[in-house]
Amino acid sequence: MRTRRPRSLTPNPRLFLGAAVLALAVTALRPPEASAVDKFAAEFLRIGIGARALGMGGSFVSIADDASATYWNPAGLVQLESREAMGMHASQFGGVVNHDVVGVVSPLTSSNHRVAIGLTAIRLAVDHIKVTKDAKVGEDANGNPIIDPNRVEERSAYDLAFLLTYARAMSDRWSSGLNVKVIRQSLVGEGASFGIGFDLGVLYRPGPTLALGARFSPTTKIFWDTGRHETVAPTLTLGAHTTHQLDALQGSLTLGLDAGFSFEGQEADQFQSGNLSGNLLPGVEYWFRNTVALRAGSDSGNFTAGAGVRYKQVGADYAYLSHDELDGTHRISALIRF
Repeated sequence: MRTRRPRSLTPNPRLFLGAAVLALAVTALRPPEASAVDKFAAEFLRIGIGARALGMGGSFVSIADDASATYWNPAGLVQLESREAMGMHASQFGGVVNHDVVGVVSPLTSSNHRVAIGLTAIRLAVDHIKVTKDAKVGEDANGNPIIDPNRVEERSAYDLAFLLTYARAMSDRWSSGLNVKVIRQSLVGEGASFGIGFDLGVLYRPGPTLALGARFSPTTKIFWDTGRHETVAPTLTLGAHTTHQLDALQGSLTLGLDAGFSFEGQEADQFQSGNLSGNLLPGVEYWFRNTVALRAGSDSGNFTAGAGVRYKQVGADYAYLSHDELDGTHRISALIRF
């Protein structure tokens, strides 16, 4: 375990960078024109990654201490002690939609500060779509098309994103991180799109049992090869968590709460003001001897639960998310440290 350097009481201007970032985010989150944003543009990036975080309802912006930090809060990468790779798979809505994630993160040596980098790929897709556009060879007596199965094509409609992450510790208490996001989407018969955006994260630990975090994603433009373009509304997520040892239960308990804000105003059942909408994401995690974990939470009012196990340098996690009108979603992720 890393021995931390004694905390200096000497004022350091870099310690105020995180506060400045939050101030910039709030200033930048001005409600855009009603026609300027598209409600469901790049919606796949809101789903979240990592079964551990998702089992806690997504209350992870102030925790962010594994490879999924590239998504939740890039500043959290500096907490990793070794290289880590993760993968996640979810088969949603009766197996129609596949959600897959792979990522690799690595701390780097630095003479004065902890530094970490990461690369994550996210894919949400409907595969094996049968396209019969060029398979019609005639019509029967009733006028119904006759399809030649040998001419039927199978295609995929997908959303794809690559996250390139850089994180740096500014002191023992403050860290910051940046994601560069490359977005690629393809719809059968509707063309493909391309976009570049970024996320900015900060993490602050005022004490050994408390942490505060924030992730800001400014407006992102997505351009389709059909000439259409979409605008992803800016978002801001604030979070806090506290962790306490429970000696009587031979474990530790973490209580977390995130609040996410967006200006597209699509969450009609959540608190709103003008174009501003927001969600509360509470979560809890209990670790028994740092080996077995149980989790629960709420994602915008939908119940979540999960479990996890760690053995030496490997681990696996499971998460369940309920839906009001659809089947529940099951997610499985695995990690390895090396």
